[in-house]
Amino acid sequence: MDSKKDIMKIPNLLSLSRIVLSPLVFVFFQIPGMEGRIITLVFLALLFLTDLFDGMLARTLNQTSDLGRILDPLADKVLVSVLFISLVFFRGLPVVLIIIVFIRDLFILLGGFYIRKTRNKIVESNIWGKLSTAILMLAVLFLIIEDFWYITIVLFGLGFICMTISSVTYLAVFYTMLKNEQKKIMRWAVFFCFLAAIGIVIGLQFVPARFSPGAYSREYYRELNGPEAEDIARLFSPVLWLAEGEQYYPLDVSVYLDHSKIMRQKKYIGLFETVVAVEPVTEEKMHSFNGSDFFLELDHEELSESRTAWMNYKTTVYSRVAQLNRGYIVQYWFFYLGSEAGDSGIYVHDADWEMIQVYLNDSKQPVAAGYSAHYYGETRTWDEVEKISGHPVVYVGRGGHGCFYSEGKHKAYLDNNRLFHAGYDTTGKGERLELDTGYSLSIITDLTWWAAYRGFWAHPGTTELEGPRYRNPRDIRRSMWQSPLAWMRSYYRGDKNW
Repeated sequence: MDSKKDIMKIPNLLSLSRIVLSPLVFVFFQIPGMEGRIITLVFLALLFLTDLFDGMLARTLNQTSDLGRILDPLADKVLVSVLFISLVFFRGLPVVLIIIVFIRDLFILLGGFYIRKTRNKIVESNIWGKLSTAILMLAVLFLIIEDFWYITIVLFGLGFICMTISSVTYLAVFYTMLKNEQKKIMRWAVFFCFLAAIGIVIGLQFVPARFSPGAYSREYYRELNGPEAEDIARLFSPVLWLAEGEQYYPLDVSVYLDHSKIMRQKKYIGLFETVVAVEPVTEEKMHSFNGSDFFLELDHEELSESRTAWMNYKTTVYSRVAQLNRGYIVQYWFFYLGSEAGDSGIYVHDADWEMIQVYLNDSKQPVAAGYSAHYYGETRTWDEVEKISGHPVVYVGRGGHGCFYSEGKHKAYLDNNRLFHAGYDTTGKGERLELDTGYSLSIITDLTWWAAYRGFWAHPGTTELEGPRYRNPRDIRRSMWQSPLAWMRSYYRGDKNW
């Protein structure tokens, strides 16, 4: 095999370009808004075309080579691995999937390398492997579009079936080529199956049930308004314990809208933006510039970051009450002006939304509560929730505003599928806020103009913070607003008999 000569062949250059360019997929996944989706889709389409044409050109131009037989499947594996890493970090896919793919690909690469060294033969990619790559690519395209969830699930299922058949085919090839070493091959196969089983068990510890159909569709709800909604909201209004040293309070959103301008993100990673509306932000301006390409930016020169300036505005908790097919949901939304990374004291972004909700049965009796904390949440039955005179107690993380059921230190997870935590959220009994004496209550619905804003409530370079109607911690398919019960159930580990 003349590697230096073969590397310059067009099919091999296409395969090599796919290997080199695949890591950029991870970068493009981080570009927010519609622009990011379009760039990612176009780039993936180009990579897919290189996969389509390298084999076609190799046969048409008679440029097949041993190097090409190695580069082509290797490029597929690199692309699929980068895709799954990106989907785990940025689209909520279970980490167990990438563990399975990694172990499978490692098994094939090591087996192919061993046969190349001992038998001087190349194990070529098989049709099932190619088919699995194509189907998974199509599934990823649907996932990026953020619609057609059932089609996406079916495609991922088909892709993994083809991947399984491909793995069995590779094992059969290895078994045939190494006729005198079948026992060794079987031992290695059993060993890798054992590793895969361990990986699956470990991976499942990090992942709530993601592929639940209830998590993909909007739930039916009928929002309540007026005195009925206010009576229910007051009945379960939370008691907030702020930690000692807390300087951020849940405030009326006007504190942010009065001192922010609307920006349009123009280029990659937000290096170039333009002002499309100056402060104050009004309903008309939000309606005119409403989309994922826009964001609100706080004017720090006009509004001091000190608590004294903020307290000119009312401490407010926003409540939303809705009747579901079964029971009711009562949500309490907290808007904070300023947010830090856990209790680190490091200022991260200018705004923050957190929420707790109470699920009531048809008789309006509380059954369970769900508390959000950054990208995730936790659900407990009503009996497990600390209460004061029937009101749920919420311990608010100092600086980061995560909602917790108890005081103390809680691991602060970033958007990484809970693989590792970045510091802690510290809660405690510093200042206590209750309805009327500590905060006022305001009812919001689908028709609340600022709640329906599709843009981000801070610079997307620091966080892609959506407003209440589009706030989807970690998994974009579990909308806290559109599918509140699915969001709540996904963070409950017990028997969901409610």
